Amino acid sequence: MIGEGERQWDEFKANGEGVIQNPVRFSQWTTSCLNLLDKLSISSNRFVREFEGWVAPSPGRKVNLGGALGVLKSARVEYSLGLAVEYHLSVSAAVFDGLLDEADYLVSKGYLRAAAVLTVRRSKRASRLAPELRA
Repeated sequence: MIGEGERQWDEFKANGEGVIQNPVRFSQWTTSCLNLLDKLSISSNRFVREFEGWVAPSPGRKVNLGGALGVLKSARVEYSLGLAVEYHLSVSAAVFDGLLDEADYLVSKGYLRAAAVLTVRRSKRASRLAPELRA
């Protein structure tokens, strides 16, 4: 998505008119970005609010494609550093009693792969503890 945003930003700068040349492509990109950002920022939707602030036209203010791209790049950095994930994990730890409870919840919502990952992780943790429990 960042690559597409950079392509649109380059085209926007090159035309010199300050107008988005392909509104359908821009709308498609912003919708995809908002869907992704909504999943990353569980707590306050900070990324979503910032992104929407740059892409939503308002009286006296034009769309700022560069600002929106900056929000997307910031989200990528925070996610790659584990900052976006850390919050999600702390919330799930507070809500669920254990990995299997969380896996059951994920299955009920249709997230089968994520549930499988948690189940395998739980099994590995149990196999590491088994020798200690026998002692």
